[in-house]
Amino acid sequence: MWLATATDIISPVFVEIETPAKRWFTKTGQPRAEWTQARNQIVAWKQWMNKVANKAVFLEYYGLSSEYRHFEIKPQFVLVYGRRREFDEDPTFRGIRALQQGPDEFHITFDRLCPDYNARNYLTLKKDGEKVVAIVVPPTICLGPGVAPLWLPVIGRPEAALSEFRMSEDRRKFVAGRFTYWDEWAKGGSHFFQAGDCE
Repeated sequence: MWLATATDIISPVFVEIETPAKRWFTKTGQPRAEWTQARNQIVAWKQWMNKVANKAVFLEYYGLSSEYRHFEIKPQFVLVYGRRREFDEDPTFRGIRALQQGPDEFHITFDRLCPDYNARNYLTLKKDGEKVVAIVVPPTICLGPGVAPLWLPVIGRPEAALSEFRMSEDRRKFVAGRFTYWDEWAKGGSHFFQAGDCE
């Protein structure tokens, strides 16, 4: 899941990712059981988020209730499943797939996934009780004053950086060590800086 916001809307985007090897349809055009099971996860999330009380629980659980309590919550749901070649082999499946997609749902294949430059600093996080823990520090990360205050509540960033195999060992150690520096900088109060300051 990731959170997108607009002026007065918060959109939690729930993502169900299956494997690219799974096929959507049988040869006769019937949805496979594996696809139905994956889609049912989307349906379960939609049912849960459709209850007004659960939206308040959602905001509270993720620590968003104070900042976003007056926002409209409009969840979206993404299913990433299979490969495009299945629909190239039988184009009639495209129409069937389009009709299976419910409101606020997006069903896509793995071929649609690509890197997003704007997400180069996004950490992958998990909620562990009251803690927010870093799981993945991307190799594209740029540390600096613009993002340092946002990361203060997130624990485990140095450890996640040290385990990131897509960075060289020197880069891993550098990033892990600089998290501490920028934490201290962010705790020090207001500072003047240029938007492009990063390392």
